[in-house]
Parts: sequence; structure tokens; C-alpha cells
Amino acid sequence: MDAATVYRPTAPYSGETAVRVHRSKGGTWWLVTTSYRLVLRPTDKVASQLRRVPSDIGYVIPNVPGGYAAAHPRDWEPHLPRSCVITQQSRNANVTITATHTWGQNARRLLPLRYELAKARDGGRAGASVHWKFSVDAPDGKLRVMGRPDRQTPHMVTADLTRADSVTRVEVEPPRGSRMRIDPSSTTGLTAILCTLLFVSVSGGFLLRRAVASAVPGSTRRWWNTVVIGAVAAVVLGAFTVVISAFVHARANNTAWYWGVYYVFDGPVTVSKQILMQQQLLACFWFTLPVIVLAVCVRLSTRRPPGLRTLATAALAAPALLAVEIVVAGPSLWALTVCLAIATLTTGTWVLLRFHLFGQAARRWAATGAAVVLSYLSSVSALSLLPGPGHHLPGANTTWAVAAWPAVVTVLVPWVIVFTRIVLRCATRKSPALSFLTAAALVCFVLPWNAVVNDGYPRSVNLLGYVTNLVPGTGDVAWVGALNFPWQIAWLCAVAGLLVQLRSRGRAAGTWPSDARIACAALIWLAVTAHVVGSKGTHLSQWLTAPAVILACVGTLWLFPGHRANAARRLHRLSRPAHTRLMHSLLRTQLLALSRQRFLRDSHPALADGSLTADEWDTRWRGLGGASSPDPAGVSLRTRSTALGSSAGFPAWRNGLIAAAVSLLLSLPWTISQYWTNPYYAGMPQTLTAAGGVTGVWVFFGFSYGYLYPWLRGAEPLNKALSMFTIQWPLQLLLLFAAMDGDFSQAGAPALLLTAQSLLVALGLGLYWEARLVRTAGLPWGHIRNFRRLSSLAVPTTTVLVAVTTAVATALAGAWGTALTQPTDTPPAVVKTSTPP
Repeated sequence: MDAATVYRPTAPYSGETAVRVHRSKGGTWWLVTTSYRLVLRPTDKVASQLRRVPSDIGYVIPNVPGGYAAAHPRDWEPHLPRSCVITQQSRNANVTITATHTWGQNARRLLPLRYELAKARDGGRAGASVHWKFSVDAPDGKLRVMGRPDRQTPHMVTADLTRADSVTRVEVEPPRGSRMRIDPSSTTGLTAILCTLLFVSVSGGFLLRRAVASAVPGSTRRWWNTVVIGAVAAVVLGAFTVVISAFVHARANNTAWYWGVYYVFDGPVTVSKQILMQQQLLACFWFTLPVIVLAVCVRLSTRRPPGLRTLATAALAAPALLAVEIVVAGPSLWALTVCLAIATLTTGTWVLLRFHLFGQAARRWAATGAAVVLSYLSSVSALSLLPGPGHHLPGANTTWAVAAWPAVVTVLVPWVIVFTRIVLRCATRKSPALSFLTAAALVCFVLPWNAVVNDGYPRSVNLLGYVTNLVPGTGDVAWVGALNFPWQIAWLCAVAGLLVQLRSRGRAAGTWPSDARIACAALIWLAVTAHVVGSKGTHLSQWLTAPAVILACVGTLWLFPGHRANAARRLHRLSRPAHTRLMHSLLRTQLLALSRQRFLRDSHPALADGSLTADEWDTRWRGLGGASSPDPAGVSLRTRSTALGSSAGFPAWRNGLIAAAVSLLLSLPWTISQYWTNPYYAGMPQTLTAAGGVTGVWVFFGFSYGYLYPWLRGAEPLNKALSMFTIQWPLQLLLLFAAMDGDFSQAGAPALLLTAQSLLVALGLGLYWEARLVRTAGLPWGHIRNFRRLSSLAVPTTTVLVAVTTAVATALAGAWGTALTQPTDTPPAVVKTSTPP
């Protein structure tokens, strides 16, 4: 028998759904209790199924009138009972099934409840043979009812779903001005988000400005700095506007503001001013920003502005999306007006810049200006409102279910073109077919396959709603968090672009890019900001995120001080034979120093008994190099720092990859343990940014350690690793506390484990690097690292640790024993005869 038939009651039957919204005893929760009562015939197969498996009531509820709406008051998370009670007075009497489910909302994150009774999902509709009543009782809330109820008061409504003109929707608003109104829509939360956005933008703009300054000639450097500052200011202003408008919208409608979430209901499609501003910013992120990035990268790599053919594919993505919408919706006066306006403004921009009206420099950028205007106007027109042939569910719209696939691909095309043209230019230059296959694979890789806007929508419409923030033919999705998805893809492009640049200029031994220091600092900054891009709801509203971002920017520059640039380049240019000679010289210096120490210790008895004269002692001491240099300790230190501070003749790219691989292997314990606790992500971009951020900090720090090893602060591998630990460890702790919503009460054990893991990565990488440098010179590691001294130091250290641990354990055991043997003088408890509910 079909599963859907087993859980669908057979008419005639009757029942009712009663929803009660009330406060908890302490007032900190808003409890929602939903009670179901279903009366079936004695021969109904549903009753037999529930007798066998009472937990299957969750499959039956959506199949009764209003059942789906009662279980989905917030649409994205079902609230269904887990069991039921079955009663029957006699063998031939009707079967009564009752079930209750209670769930709650935290008073700090209250959201309205919306019961869409007109949306029947796989369930029966009330009619002549099916009688069903639906009631809502909210003593502390405010009701909004659409339709004709049987009875209605300010806080209660009852409806008979048998009637055709009955209630179609009931909305329960949180209480205004009550204690439960305390939520993240406070000014403190808004200020934290704005500060985080400001610090992220300022630090990123600083790194971008330094990178551009090292790549452009001095004659145009001032103009480029102005462009960078203007672009950063525009992004900050747009983000501030959207976040503040979402905050104001939530306050005006007395709804909760959880990172600026707000919605537009079904019905005639109307878009508020706040959503229009948000969609304009989303259009810039998806379509305009990739065109600008592509133009700037082409200018920096080819030393000339790009032409129309270079920017055509990326600039035509937005008009293609608009064309898909017009084809689906059909020709209209609105579409004709938009197309004429876009064509006129694009052509006018090209003419004004091309024909010397703004100077010779503007003439060279005419194609870029026209491409930016075309992409911006087309994308704003397309993303402000997706037209549809009606105001019903897209699930019943077969046309949009098919057309959504090319629409989603069109949205992702600009960033994919940036990736293939700039990042993978060496791999895709040879064959257009290879470029096409690479672009198709990238589109499949970045698609948010796990994204679900509404269970009733097809997969293609769910993807389109997640990417563009709107659903065709309706307006019931408007989410500020959609602005993060294009930034996740931009984050991946930035990381890949930096790695490709460092690889192309660091494959030869002894060479570094001119901006290698800024590029490695940008990698670490991207690793820290990955949490903000991937899980904005957790890290964006935390005060600890801004210090982490600033520490990543400033601390990385401290790790690679500018005054060591010349010395670092000299060490990096040392060849393999020179490194071998230096390492053998270090071995000779250490051997002579150790021999002098032993001779000094062992010569005391010989001098005392007269078997060794003073002249013989002087001769042997000079033979061991004791008087050859006025500063033997300084010579030994310089020799050691030079031999263990060079790149050993290896290319920087190879060193960076090896150090990153070692850091990744050493961080596997934390990575694997955290993998099982990560939430469900929408796709690979969010997984790599939100889930891979902690591991990315270790990996990118390790890559920078190997790539710029001679430049890193410190004299030898362990010192350099500990210098890296001084910046990496506070960063990891700040990110950990931010991920825990600033709750330090439960952060002790995770912080201790994270500290141990960071120490393991730093010490393991330092020891491995030292062994690698020694073995490169053909020497065993033990000839340079004195393991006997380490073992002699380990004995007293272990003794002290064991003593401290024993003392602490003894104190704890004594306190525990005292508590058991000497009970405190407390009065006897009062025994109550009544049982609390």
C-alpha cells in the first residue's frame, strides 16, 4: 500500500486543531502548545497504523485540513507531535486520536507565527464529509486574521474550515512593550554589527591599498588609491544602509531582528523600500563587482585597460537574466521601457567617455564604464522583482521551475568568469572547450545544493530564491543573509587568486614577488574573516570579531617586519651548496664549543695534580678555538641564525606548500573533532568559509611560515614558530569565544584544547622545519639538535609537573572527603504533600 495512503484519513472524519500561545513561568520563553483531536471511523486504516506505531502521528498531521499550517508556523522548521493517545469506547465506536506538541521561542529572538491555512500540502480539505475546526488563543499576543472566522476576540479566534469562505491565514504577533520584547534588535547588537563591518572593511581596504600601491606605477598611484578608498566607502555605506533599514523595519513592525531578518507576505507582489535597497546591493555584489574586479586585474596584468571583448561575457550576464525573466513573463510595457532605458544609458556612457569629453584617461576606460553601467542597470532591474505569470505558488508553475535553472547559472557566471580568466588563466588559455568545461564544473561546485527556501518549491526555484533573494511570482522571501553568498564566492576567488600569484612568482629558487609580505598578510586576514562571510549570524554581531580582524592585519605585519626585508632576501637567495657549507660550519662551531666545555670541565683534576701544565692547557685551548675570536658566542649565534634561517635553496612556493601540509596534518585532531559538530551548510562556499575557517588559520599561517621563512621574526625554526604562535593563538581564542556567542562560562575546556592544539602545530612545524634544513645538508638531525640536553631537561620538568598534579589532586580529594564526612548544619527540608504540576 502507498505510504501516502496509509497516513491519509478516509472521509468522513472530523477533528479540531487548538493553538495556545502563552508565556512560560519565568517569562523568558514564549510557549506554543498545539493540540490535535482527530475522530475516525473504527475501520479507518490510519487508526490501525497509529496503534502499531504511535509516533507516526507526525505523518498524519500534514494530511488533515490545516495540519501543515499548524505544524509550520514559521515555514522553515516543522513542529510535529512525537506520539499520540488513542481512545475507543467500544468496538464499533469511533476512534479518537489526540496529540499535543509544545515548543518555545526565546524571549530575545521572538518571531511572528503565521498559519497559512489556505496552503494545503498533500492534506485533505474540509468539505461536506470532513469537518474541521481551527482555533488560536494568544492572551499576550496580537492576532491578524484573513477570512471570516466563526468567533473572534482581540486574543482568540475560532474558525470552521468546512466553509469555503473560512479563515485563510492567522498571524500571531509577539506582545508589544512586554518583557519578552528584549531581543537582539537592541542598539548594542546593531552597534556591534556596524563596528564589525567597519573594521573588516577598513582592514581589508588597507591591505588592498598596499597591494595596489606595490603593483601600479608611481604616476597613477594616487588615482588608484582614490579608487580603492571610494570603493571601500561605497561598500561600507551600502552595508550600513541595509542593516540599519532592516533594524528600523523590524522595530516598526514589532518583530524580532535576528541579523536583520524580515519577510514580505504572499499576495500581490509588493517590494518595500528596504528590500529595494538590499536588492541593489545584491545586484552590485553579483554582477557589477565581478566586472570591476576583472577590469582591474586585466589592467594590472597587461598594463592597459581592458576592451569590450574582454568584459563582454561578464557584462552580458545581467542582461541575460533580465531576458530570461522577460521571456517567461511575456512582453510588456515595463520590459520595453527597461530595455530602452538600459540601452540608452549604456550607449550614452560609452559615447561620453570615448570622444574625449573627460580627457584621454577616460577614453581608455570607455569600455569598462559602459560594461559597469550595463551590468548594474540590468541587474538592478532583474533583482528588484522577478516577474511571474501569477501570484500563486511557484510549485504549480512549470515554466518557472524550468527557467530557474538558466537564471541561477546566469547569476553565478560573472564570478566564474573572473575565476577562469584571472585565477586559472594558465590552464584555460589553451582551449576554449577546456574553459567551458572548467566554468561548468565551477558552477556545479559553488551551487548551494542544500539550500531550501520552502519545502513546497522545486529544487530550481529553491536555488533561485537562495541566490537572488526573491521567488518568482511571490514575495514571501526576503533575507538579508543572502548578501553573504556572493561574498563567499568572492572570498574563494581572492584566496585562489593570491595563491596563483604567489605560485607564479615564487616557483624559482631565490625569488619572491614584490608584494609577498602583503599577499601573505591578506591570506591570513581572509582566513580570519572567513567566519564573518560564512556564518554571519554568529560572528558578525560579536564584539570579539573586530579585534580578531585588526589583530590579523596588524599582527601579521609584525611577524614580517619591514626592516628585515633586505636581510631576508639575501638569506632567501642562498643556494643549496651555500646552505650545505653553512650547516657544516655550524656543526663544526657547535662541536668545538662542546669540546671546549668538556675540556674545561675535565682539565680541573689534571691541572691540580700537575699532569697538565698551564702552557699545555693554553695550547690545547687555542687549538679548540677558544682564543681565535674575541666574541665566540656571537660568531656561533650568527652562524646558527644564518644556517637555520635561510630557505635552503628551495623555491618559496615549495616551502609554503610543505609547511601548509604539515600544519594541516598537525591540526587534524581539532579539525576532525569539530567536523561532527558543524551545522548543515548550504553548499561548498559556505562550508569552506564557515567550517574551514579555524583550520584555514593554521594552514595559511603555516603557508606563510614556509613561503616567507627567512623574513619571519626569529633566528631559527623554533623561535620563528613561537613568534607565529604569539599571533595565531590569540586569534584562535577570539574566534572561539565569538563562535560561542561570548559565553565564557563553558569556554574553559575548548580554550584549553585549542591552546594545546595551537602549541602542537607551532612546535611540530618548528621541529620539522629544523630537521628538514639539517637533512637537506646531508646531516643527521641529532648532530645539530642536542637530544641529550632535552632529555636532561625533561626529567626535572616532569618531576615538577607530577608534583603539582599530585598536590592538586590531593587537595581536591581532601575537600571531597571533608564534604562527605562532615555534613553541613542545614535545617531539614520541608516535605510537601502536594505534587507540583
